[in-house]
Amino acid sequence: RSPAGYLHVRAEAPVSGSFQARVASAVEEAKTTLSEMEELVGRFATWYTPTVLGLAVALGLYKGFQQFLVVVVAGCPCALLGAAPFVQGATLTLLAGRHRLLVKHARTLEALAVMQAIGLDKTGTLTTGHFELLRLEPLPGAAHTRQVLHRWVAAVEDQDNHPLARSLVASYKGCVADFVASGESLPATSGYQRHGRDGVSATVEGRRVGVGNLAFLEAALRSSQADDDDDDDDDDESEMPPRLRAALRRRREQEKAAAAAGKD
Repeated sequence: RSPAGYLHVRAEAPVSGSFQARVASAVEEAKTTLSEMEELVGRFATWYTPTVLGLAVALGLYKGFQQFLVVVVAGCPCALLGAAPFVQGATLTLLAGRHRLLVKHARTLEALAVMQAIGLDKTGTLTTGHFELLRLEPLPGAAHTRQVLHRWVAAVEDQDNHPLARSLVASYKGCVADFVASGESLPATSGYQRHGRDGVSATVEGRRVGVGNLAFLEAALRSSQADDDDDDDDDDESEMPPRLRAALRRRREQEKAAAAAGKD
């Protein structure tokens, strides 16, 4: 206890239930699993070892104890039987301790030797899942300022739980405490809709705002043009303006992940 107060801590689980303990237990359990090579060596040893001992005893009876020892030492399968488990245990421990990779079965290590392709969920597996908005650029001829577009994008993405969505909202709010203290708030949205994996859209301050990739933006603009064409009794479908398409493709080539489009 200190003059400034005290800290009361209550442990609700034993140390054996901690994450580190579970990882250690999983590593130890993986060490007990047998790979195909170990099983093959084990089957080989079931007849090899008795054969060597029998031959050593026979030679020992006829040629003396020295010959018995020579055969036993020369034919001892200890190196063969001990090599595979030692290498397996060392590999599993190294992967878990140094690289933080938990292999739950010894056969997985052997499978890596013949593997030709592997599929992984990138976000949170190969990456940390944390993103940052580097730059926001209004496209040529944009009718709204960067600040307004950023505010609309944050309002729409605030309804989503995707890691990219959270990063876009955080880029606008900054420090949450400072944002709340400033009295500012994101505008209300309505009609939120997710368009598969391409993007999301919602109505913000009377305008339909979409946030997504190039394919989503192209589809949104075609849909908007089709509505206008219906009003004009014209069934021709209009393509995206070349200048807008070129600007979007330049952004995509520069690895800008998201594009925002607003329409009345």
